[in-house]
Amino acid sequence: MKCPIGRYDTSIVIEEEHPATVLHSAYPSSECTATCIIRLTSKTSSGVGFGKIKICKLDPCRVRLLTSGLKSRLPVVRAHRYSQKGEMGNSGCGKGHNSEQGYREANWLPAIYWGEKEAMATVGIIGVTGAVGQIIFQLLQERKFPCDNLRLFASSCSAGLKKQWHGQSIAIETLKETSFEGLDLVISSTPDDIARHYLPFVVQSGAVVIDESAAWRMDPKVPLVIPEVNAAVIKDHQGIIASPNCSTTQLVMTLKPLHEAVGIRRVVVSSYQAVSGAGSAARGELDEQTLSVLRGEMTPSKHFPHQIAFNCIPQIGSVKEGGYTSEEWKMVRETQKILGDENIQISVTCVRVPVQNSHSESVLVETERPVPVAEARSLFENMPGVSVVDNPGESEYPMPVTGNGSDEVFVGRIREDLSSDNGLNYWCVSDNLRKGAATNAVQIAEHLITV
Repeated sequence: MKCPIGRYDTSIVIEEEHPATVLHSAYPSSECTATCIIRLTSKTSSGVGFGKIKICKLDPCRVRLLTSGLKSRLPVVRAHRYSQKGEMGNSGCGKGHNSEQGYREANWLPAIYWGEKEAMATVGIIGVTGAVGQIIFQLLQERKFPCDNLRLFASSCSAGLKKQWHGQSIAIETLKETSFEGLDLVISSTPDDIARHYLPFVVQSGAVVIDESAAWRMDPKVPLVIPEVNAAVIKDHQGIIASPNCSTTQLVMTLKPLHEAVGIRRVVVSSYQAVSGAGSAARGELDEQTLSVLRGEMTPSKHFPHQIAFNCIPQIGSVKEGGYTSEEWKMVRETQKILGDENIQISVTCVRVPVQNSHSESVLVETERPVPVAEARSLFENMPGVSVVDNPGESEYPMPVTGNGSDEVFVGRIREDLSSDNGLNYWCVSDNLRKGAATNAVQIAEHLITV
């Protein structure tokens, strides 16, 4: 987007989109503010840095510099107000907004272009020592996320520990309410209560936060996002973007192509969830109990209500209404929200199994019309992030070991249901720590800086 600037004293160039931006995705309906990397130029001075702008609702090529929101890194460059006949306004285009005079009111400046090169952001990770937080840190390096400064947060017991970031040693900081000044983007992986307390302070500081907890997922003001499924809702954020439950993510990744092609009436799913979903300590408990049982001994359970070694526990989370657990209700409500369809009937049973990592799910989908196996396989194959492994005659199908370390959702055992005319059965597997959590969050972050 370009507009002429020859007749103006001062111009603002939006060099690169910042992770907190809502920019042109939101401007058609109203004025909006966005933080971005900008260059200010005038007859007497220029500067580059982070600053806040407001986009004119009537002409997205014009933005208003909000000097009060400038970061300290930006040299002091004052935007000259446009001279015009008539009264000056302080907000919006004001009177005469349909005229050139209206556009020149107050400090509305022409936006020369929406950047053409990669943004660099100051990023924070909350919960970097946890199972998911460690992978988030790893993925940001592996995927070469454009970050010019990284800060790491955890509890006080981890403060001072150092992690290597592109040859640089970064010390972990104690998480505080005042920790977030100067950050542009935060990825948070903490228990729900920590997220509820600290994330408003992140937003207050001016950063955007991608949250892995369940604290904000069902808030109607918070987008719940799987980028391959509903990336379009990211623009609706008000500072917080939620990443779904790991079991929900792999389920919805497989439901999306079916729902889009033929419509889904009903889903019955049983999940077989690895102990890594309960944290690093739970993985250790499975190891200890396995060895203990093999020695003919018994180690007390600390993280599960019963022995997990050589056992299955048909309860994940607390029991809620209707006898369904909190984990099961998460899958129901989150699936409906992400797919944007509360009419889909969903029944879930979640089971903890003695597997170290990667969740598995057995799924029955009833669709608006019959879906032949060949069509279903094609739909899955064409869904980004989904891989089909479906040759049971040769013992080829997804297993937890298939998903380990992968960012894909694997689908197999695709077959028509014997009990319903429009039913389709399949089995899916995904690494719950990667696509189910860390990878999904990083993908959201990547989307924020590239749209």
